[in-house]
Amino acid sequence: MENYSFVIMKCIAIDDETLALELIRSYVNKIPFLELCGTFTDPFEAMNFLSRNKTDLIFTDIEMADINGVQLISSLQYKPMVIFITAYERYAIDGFMLDAVDYILKPVNFERFLKGVNKAHDLLNKTNNTPPGASVPVVVKPIHAPDHIFVKTENKLVKVMLSDILYIEGYGDYVKIHIRDGRTIVTLNNMSALEEKLPEDNFIRVHRSFIVAIDKIDEVERRRIKIGRELIPVSDSYAEAFVNKLDQTSL
Repeated sequence: MENYSFVIMKCIAIDDETLALELIRSYVNKIPFLELCGTFTDPFEAMNFLSRNKTDLIFTDIEMADINGVQLISSLQYKPMVIFITAYERYAIDGFMLDAVDYILKPVNFERFLKGVNKAHDLLNKTNNTPPGASVPVVVKPIHAPDHIFVKTENKLVKVMLSDILYIEGYGDYVKIHIRDGRTIVTLNNMSALEEKLPEDNFIRVHRSFIVAIDKIDEVERRRIKIGRELIPVSDSYAEAFVNKLDQTSL
């Protein structure tokens, strides 16, 4: 069997939200060619670290207290590769001008994160004179089915256990996540983006404005789903897929 090797990238993460840093840490831990050398909620501490330590890649938020991510990167004498991870689209041109490897909008899922990291890894391999035509396979540790998601509400990321979700309701650019303890979490997001995060084995979209947890369904009658006291419609465009899904678990 042919042996492969890959270049290890030393990286750091900068964000003034600790939950965002935890999410990045969890993603980095799944990628064997990344080595996380530090996480920072204070951009100035990050700048101090960068002045003393060789770093290949920076993950950074943009809007932070005292100095934003664009200013931080612009101020560095030696500029590692950078991937901006932010909730704001308006800095995309600034990122382009700084030759950012990628510009990822929050909330970010692992697949989108990995896509940006692969870009950076390809660039690093080229810099290190990888022979033309050589392939450096990306070996990712097995991804276990997630048991939670993080959603942004107000100015924080909130952890939501998938087992607690009853159904999700869409309102234009906002969604309401209905939890079994009676809580409702409102987040600035769209249904399609949230649908991609949810494991399809237990969540299914049944209407343009509704996603339901299959294991929370009490009854289905006349294209209406009953979950607790709530009645959720099944629209024509989603009916066939919903029925097929139920057939997999029906006797």
